[in-house]
Amino acid sequence: MRTRVGIVGSGYISRGLTAAIEASPDMKVSRVLTRTPPGSRGDFPRAELLTTSLNELVDNSDVVVQSTMRQTTALYEELTKAIDKHGTSAGNRVDSSPAL
Repeated sequence: MRTRVGIVGSGYISRGLTAAIEASPDMKVSRVLTRTPPGSRGDFPRAELLTTSLNELVDNSDVVVQSTMRQTTALYEELTKAIDKHGTSAGNRVDSSPAL
């Protein structure tokens, strides 16, 4: 079974990350969290994976990768609460953004 990877952020880095994950035989992108209306992102390589729901992202992911420059305390708190709600099996998190 392929590892389901959720991505926080839908910018330039996330587009490349999505393509790299989709090329892997062991992983697939499950959802991509975006702040913009998902229907307005025709430039995203897998637009059908876009969501504005943090819970949908976590519910459908084994691992969550945070790939956004917009690091806010509120986002981390929401993400942590959503992951904690699912227990340790969905509690893996990787931060791919540079420190601000």
